This record gives sequence, structure tokens and C-alpha cells, in this order.
Amino acid sequence: MCRRRRSPKPNLLRIPYGLMAAGKRRVVPFSRKLALNRWLLGLFGSESLNELAEQLKREQLVGLEDDKVHRFLAELRLHVPRAQRPELPDDRLLEADQRIVAVTQRINEPRIRHSKPEIRWLYFQYLALLATDIYLDRWFRDPGKLLGELNAAIEALNRDLPTRNT
Repeated sequence: MCRRRRSPKPNLLRIPYGLMAAGKRRVVPFSRKLALNRWLLGLFGSESLNELAEQLKREQLVGLEDDKVHRFLAELRLHVPRAQRPELPDDRLLEADQRIVAVTQRINEPRIRHSKPEIRWLYFQYLALLATDIYLDRWFRDPGKLLGELNAAIEALNRDLPTRNT
């Protein structure tokens, strides 16, 4: 009997929030709790989703180029230079884009057969798909390294949190 080998479960990520005097919990704004979001934006050298997405909101960027690459990818490469995203080289981004294109084409094939409109991702949908692909790619390539990167991002987030004594 062949047993399927399970990948080791990484340690759970925990973000300490601490208690204040008289048992009151420190209030942390929701946007500061999104450690995974901040880590991913950091891969693009960006502080916010709006900053990253600003150049992708134009309607003419929806869809694919003739070479079956999303127009969003070309725009991302143009406005987020390699030096700003050393962890995401062009070839890695292109691989992610090609996986998104392949899945989208599989979704669209039956839609086309049934005379339904093709799916064309909008900028925020594309960024969500790209983020998911980057995360999963890192998870399957080296889960230990991903865990270390995420824990480092959480430590940095906790260092940046303001301490309040009121």
C-alpha cells in the first residue's frame, strides 16, 4: 500500500495584540492586521493596494495581448521596476500570468461553446489572481521559506504598531 506523503504543517502565525491596563484590549485598525496583504504588497515594493493598482485601472488594459499575456502584466512591469521588486523577477511574473491565462481559457471554453461572453478580468480581479498565484507558488516551492518571510513581515508589522497606554 502506498501512503501519500503529507507536507509538514507550518507553525501557525500569530499576531500578538496585547492587553492594556484594566483588561482593555489595544485597538489595532483592521488595515494594520492584514499581515499577508502587507507582505505581498511589499514584494511589489508598495505600501498600499491603491498605490499598486493606480496604473492598472484604465479600461484599455482589460484583456490579453496577441501573445496571450495580460496587458496588466506589461503595465505592472513598466510601473513597478525590477529594482523595486527583487523577489518577483519578470520571468516569475510571466509564469504566474501564464497560469492565470491557462485557467481563464479553461473557464472560457464552455462559455464560448454556449455562446456566453468570455471572462475578462478587471484590474482588482487580476491582482487577486496574481497574489493567489504568487502565494501558492511560494507555498509549494518552499513552505519553510514562506513561513519565515511571513513571520518576518509580522514581526515588522508589530514593531510598527503604535504603543498606546491609554
